[in-house]
Amino acid sequence: MKTTLLDAAVSYWEDGFSIIPLDPDTGEGKDKGKIPMIDWTPYQTRMPTKDEVISWWTQKPTANIAIVTGKLSNICVIDTDTFDAFEFIKTITETEPNVKTPRGGYHFYFAYQEGVRNKQNLYNGVDVRGEGGYIVAPPSKAGENGNLYELINDDITYARSSALPEKIYKDIIQSSIYIAKIVPPGSDTSNNLQQNLTKSNIGFFEGQRDETIFHIATCLLKGRMPIENIRKTLNFIAENCSPPFPERDVEAKIKSAKKRISGKEINLTQEIREILDLTKANINITELSQNLTSSNIPFERKNLYVIMGRLVDEGIVERISNKTGTYRVVDRNLRRIDLKDKTDLLGEMNIKFPLHVHEFIRVMPKTVYVIAGETDSGKSAYLMNFAQVNVKRYPVHYFSSEMGKEEFLDRLKYDWVTAEDDPNMNFYERSDDFDDVIFPDAINIIDYIKIFDNFYLMAEKIERMGKKLNNGLVFIALQKPKGRDEGLGGERTKDLARLYLSMSQNKLKISKAKNWRDPTINPNGLATQFKLRNGYKFYQVGQWQKED
Repeated sequence: MKTTLLDAAVSYWEDGFSIIPLDPDTGEGKDKGKIPMIDWTPYQTRMPTKDEVISWWTQKPTANIAIVTGKLSNICVIDTDTFDAFEFIKTITETEPNVKTPRGGYHFYFAYQEGVRNKQNLYNGVDVRGEGGYIVAPPSKAGENGNLYELINDDITYARSSALPEKIYKDIIQSSIYIAKIVPPGSDTSNNLQQNLTKSNIGFFEGQRDETIFHIATCLLKGRMPIENIRKTLNFIAENCSPPFPERDVEAKIKSAKKRISGKEINLTQEIREILDLTKANINITELSQNLTSSNIPFERKNLYVIMGRLVDEGIVERISNKTGTYRVVDRNLRRIDLKDKTDLLGEMNIKFPLHVHEFIRVMPKTVYVIAGETDSGKSAYLMNFAQVNVKRYPVHYFSSEMGKEEFLDRLKYDWVTAEDDPNMNFYERSDDFDDVIFPDAINIIDYIKIFDNFYLMAEKIERMGKKLNNGLVFIALQKPKGRDEGLGGERTKDLARLYLSMSQNKLKISKAKNWRDPTINPNGLATQFKLRNGYKFYQVGQWQKED
């Protein structure tokens, strides 16, 4: 469990739970900290957005977390308030409780099943939280003593693969049937009751019994209840419908439910395979469910866990151990290198660098180069000089995240006034997603990648650009803190670079170099001093030499 309430809230949201904030300062006695801060009705039928979640806990960092139970979150909870109630539930199920409450009670989490709504005192000291309810979740603090809700058994997400115990589900359904039978159909009370029993229009009267029996059969089969217990449960429900549903027709409903589940799972699995074929990135259950749009297939999130488990067994995906419900697509495609076929080799590119860096390396196609520079150290000037000395041999595409037309013209007016007339030279304003516009067979200059937090993403951005290259190259500028060689993003920004230059005031250093021109001369660690004329033209001062 994450250490802050915001982190925990985001984690629950990422795992597909509809969550709402509770005011920790309102309420009396055992109800303190359990009152919603917002109108939570909309979040019974739709997930909050991530921005909403972050906004709630940014405004109130101490807000408690509640999971909206029912179909949307695919969760229902058995809440025991007393030790006797806890012992009674333990005689019904072998499942261990998931959460310990501040007052010494326990919460048992299960997958949601149709027809399960809130039920006060189903048994003595036992409440049910289902459709239309919510449950306080760890690490919230609530009640007059302000103690924590504690996660004590596994991740709550996995509880959605556990079916509600048969006796509890039967007793919930039976209590609903009993109420329905004693209320005359067609009355206002009956109409309100039917709306509150479930949001799936389940009914136990003539004209609705077929759909109800079929719907419950489907849910029990998905929950993997033994088939004999399903028959007993459905026969009990059938007997208590008004009028009773014929027992001979119950088996037909079970067969129809089996057929529909089988067909839906085949279609759903195929659609998931097609989505996975289109992505090589990690994907979680929430993202997957949002992308399942074709065929109008109704499904429960637990079905996705089951299907993804099968795909894990097939080797299609792998679970990411530290991220619940997140999977990595296994990529088994190989590009074999035929060393005998040399017809596609282009050889070394005729590329020049300011300050004669090219004398130490051989520049090959499909390569990434990086210059990490301090503020106002001259990295933009270096990149513009690089463009100028190579534009007669290769098309050059210069992407700037800061300079517009006027600043480009101002910088070029002293030593490269003809840039505007060169058909090979192209300038663009661009601040992000450079991989979308890379020219694979040309020189691409990125000045510079802007990023203000999550610096670990820098290496990923560089990698994406490198993958878009064919016979060209990309030269990327990064901002660099004073006192170190690496740009923002750290050592990982070096991983794909065949050349990594570090620039500080009047000094350029080769921090990493591959493809040495002379195998006996290692250029790594060489540095030289320079001066800039008119803020543009480079002049070397002294020789390249190893730094102490």
